[in-house]
Amino acid sequence: LQEVYQRFAEEVRQLVPFDRITLTNLDVSRRIATVDYVCGMPVEGRSPGDVYTLPGTIAEEVVRTTAGKLVSVDYDTSIRQAFSGSVPLEQSGLRSHLVHPLIMHDHVIGLLYLGAVQPHAYDEQDLQLVESVSNQIAGAIANAQHYAERKRLEIQLQQAHKMEAIGTLAGGIAHDFNNILAVVIGYTELLSFELAINSTPETYVQEILTACRRAKALVQQILTFSRQRDPERRPVPLHCVVNETLQLLRASLPATIAFQCHIDPQSGAVMADPTQMHQVLMNLCANAEHAMRQHGGQLEVRLEAVRVDAAFASHHPPLRSGPHVRLIVRDTGHGIPPEVRARIFDPFFTTKAVGEGTGMGLAVVHGIITNHDGAILVESQPTQGTTFTVYLPQWMDATTESRQPVVDLPAGRGRILFVDDEAALTRAGQAILSRLGYTVTAPHR
Repeated sequence: LQEVYQRFAEEVRQLVPFDRITLTNLDVSRRIATVDYVCGMPVEGRSPGDVYTLPGTIAEEVVRTTAGKLVSVDYDTSIRQAFSGSVPLEQSGLRSHLVHPLIMHDHVIGLLYLGAVQPHAYDEQDLQLVESVSNQIAGAIANAQHYAERKRLEIQLQQAHKMEAIGTLAGGIAHDFNNILAVVIGYTELLSFELAINSTPETYVQEILTACRRAKALVQQILTFSRQRDPERRPVPLHCVVNETLQLLRASLPATIAFQCHIDPQSGAVMADPTQMHQVLMNLCANAEHAMRQHGGQLEVRLEAVRVDAAFASHHPPLRSGPHVRLIVRDTGHGIPPEVRARIFDPFFTTKAVGEGTGMGLAVVHGIITNHDGAILVESQPTQGTTFTVYLPQWMDATTESRQPVVDLPAGRGRILFVDDEAALTRAGQAILSRLGYTVTAPHR
């Protein structure tokens, strides 16, 4: 768009001289304008990226009438009485103002502004010349926005294909590793039965089991990312999960990090796997803590109910319009540069030092949220902190989840046929079940 703006600015200059030209994008419903392009004299509060309100400005009248406007003020008078919101233009030394709407499909999408230091620098003929250019600019902007949207969708599709391919590969490896891990865990637990409690060999065995459980958790993360493990979903009041997780986090955060939480108990429930929701928040907060570890800062967690409209949902698939629960995790850390931000959800991508991270955390979070028909957004700039925003569909008929009773292993008598395509896993399963008192038939290949 900047190239389009520059080309039209040069074309306008040949037709109508100016000391300043501005192209502005409008949000008429919110009555605000965003400065997209500027060439010429600077004006306070009107630089590229600045946002200002329409009331009291020349722009407001142009939007209301959908017609161009000429305003000129002599040196001994002021624009303040007629257009108080446009005083910054006058304060910069501009005395002649030409504003024309950019109209597409009968809607004002932006404004073209020309300013000059000399009073009465513009007339009706200039306004007519600018009108012809404005129509071209509006069409070019619409085409550029269409092209940008098309490129955005293409990149989104490429990212989806890449994530699917990597997920398929990772899922296959995870399943194979899971089988190997099951054998290790099975025989290690059998070995623990043969050792005296609290003996030195028994403590070694427990260390092996602890390491195996960590490896099992990593496999579950990989399977979640690859979407080859179905979450155990039920209606969950998300504020309960968040509060439980935050209790654990408070104890682990260093004193240099201030902690704020705003949890709405009426935010509603989601149809979700509670363990995975816990995992999402822990991963996001762990990343925030790492970003503030060196210099400290503030970690904010917010949970609230929101309604997603159709326009927002269309830009963030697989969201659909309707009531949602929004989780926000915001930190004041070092921020994320754009080139890194584009890859943060890639599996095994990390900027942390060796031994500090696997690169799976955010990839797993992305997989969980997507698998729950939600979306996760990130806003960040270097040195300005990072905000992750999660949207999950609200479950309207939720009931409080009930705790599952703890039961002992089903030791007893009976005959069991144990079949598995992994011979080592078959032998381990047969040994464990036999230990529990069952008669096991396990065909071996």
